Amino acid sequence: MKRNINKFTLYLLPIIYIALTLYFALGLQTWQMAVGLAIFIIGVLIGKRLNVKTTVKRNGEKIYYERHPAIFAIWVVAIVARVSVEFFFKTGTTIFIVTCLLALVTGMIISESKFVRLRLKEGKMEL
Repeated sequence: MKRNINKFTLYLLPIIYIALTLYFALGLQTWQMAVGLAIFIIGVLIGKRLNVKTTVKRNGEKIYYERHPAIFAIWVVAIVARVSVEFFFKTGTTIFIVTCLLALVTGMIISESKFVRLRLKEGKMEL
């Protein structure tokens, strides 16, 4: 999946993903938040492995990157599941599990953003 690179996609979107994950984690118990943080860190590590297939390219004046399709697909599933849980299956266990899934994918997206910034720096490309 090709995405244009701009300051919004590199900096603001990851902040939005973190904010959403934190918002959903607010109702969790302390130990559940600690588990969610650990899963977020695992997501960052998984993202590093998936980023091997991420490429940054220039097409004329535009700079874009091709991300691993699994990262975005899993994040969409996680956010839809989390919102669905709010309306249909509001039990502590399901909220915890889906919030952990969202934390995992947010870690993957943060890792991807950092990877793309590094590739831009290496290629001496500016936004």
